[in-house]
Amino acid sequence: MRIPEVCGVSRSGLNLETGWLLVRGERKREQELPIRNGFESIPEAYTTEVKPKVASGCERLLVSYVGKPLHPGPLRKSFARYARRARAVPIPHPSDTRSPPRV
Repeated sequence: MRIPEVCGVSRSGLNLETGWLLVRGERKREQELPIRNGFESIPEAYTTEVKPKVASGCERLLVSYVGKPLHPGPLRKSFARYARRARAVPIPHPSDTRSPPRV
């Protein structure tokens, strides 16, 4: 499944205790939306949990963690794989002070 609104995936700020997506919508307004456990993929979590709760279309979706109890290694790999499929441009997490990666 391809989600055109997704421009980037953040790998920093992983929280394996709670699940949430940080959504940056129009006018750069940010919302943290909780994600339930049990989703198989980021697109499934997005279409089921996030899209119905965001009134306006998202310009960017910053994925900090999808509520699934995974080890950080496989989680990072799934982020990277999804970003490649969506032809995403990496976006740094708001708390990430390092310079953004070159594309």
